[in-house]
Amino acid sequence: MGTHMHPDLTKLQCDEVSKQSYPKAQNSLNSQSAMKRKVNSMMTLHGVIERISANIINVKKDTDDSIDTKDNPCTELVIQVDGGHLNTKEESSRSFEALTSVVYQPKNVVFKENTARGEITQKHCVASALDDEQVTIKQLTLIAAQKEGLSFETNVTAICDGARNCWNVIEHLSAHCRSIVYILDWFHIAMKFKNLGHCDTAEFDKKIEHIKWCLWNGNTTLFYKRVDELMNEIDNEKMLKKITLLREYIINNESKIVNYSERQRKGEVFTSNNAECTVESLINQRCKGKKHMQWSREGVHAILQIRAASASNDWNMNWERYVVGAFQKAA
Repeated sequence: MGTHMHPDLTKLQCDEVSKQSYPKAQNSLNSQSAMKRKVNSMMTLHGVIERISANIINVKKDTDDSIDTKDNPCTELVIQVDGGHLNTKEESSRSFEALTSVVYQPKNVVFKENTARGEITQKHCVASALDDEQVTIKQLTLIAAQKEGLSFETNVTAICDGARNCWNVIEHLSAHCRSIVYILDWFHIAMKFKNLGHCDTAEFDKKIEHIKWCLWNGNTTLFYKRVDELMNEIDNEKMLKKITLLREYIINNESKIVNYSERQRKGEVFTSNNAECTVESLINQRCKGKKHMQWSREGVHAILQIRAASASNDWNMNWERYVVGAFQKAA
């Protein structure tokens, strides 16, 4: 096969490391071998992940110019961009952010009976933890969108949590599609209200719910009016600070506030909560297993490439190309 490691073993190593920590992956692989093997050492596993993740990106970049959406064009795409913070090994900072993108066609979201949370049956996921001014995540997001049928005839619905770096990734696609509707994720708005907590009086909670209703119906003018009225009544400094931060959050993303109630009635997407959370499935489940777990950007970036490919079903379809290609180059 032109490699010094059997591709099946390498694939198994990648599968194990992408699901659990390096020590646990090592133990699992040795258990399956019924013996301790040098090929399953953590140093070897690190090398395997780094080499294959680099090849995954190279393969995607090599095929970027060859993607032809004429045979698979789509008129509607949904793109969700989100970020997750991880503890870092660097002494100069406490954490860094990894960004993830998921691209899918609305028709591929299936809702099971009696559930409000859907399942995306076909999607492309990408991720990056590199500190490269977002070059990698922008390029990978564009490739993922093109694989899902992005063309100059495509209308894109973009959902983000409000962070400037997430909107930047979406704006990079503007030259490659017909239009983009920017939507501040309702899930994150609802979480902001949830984090306010409850006050001692039912009247206060009722006013908070009315303020939330204003945003739900896309009425930012009434939102500011009701918030300002409430802030003048609050004596609790802690609560006042929380509401002030909520107000600033809406101000910073006012142009992305839509009529969420109307979109829900029409069956249009308005929140990432309608489907699985990309950050949770790609980052948190593997990289935040323990609070003391620390990462380098390069280390977590490598694992995220395999997890993103797996979440897209790209890993199952192309793993042999990724694995053999990586080790043929090194052989």
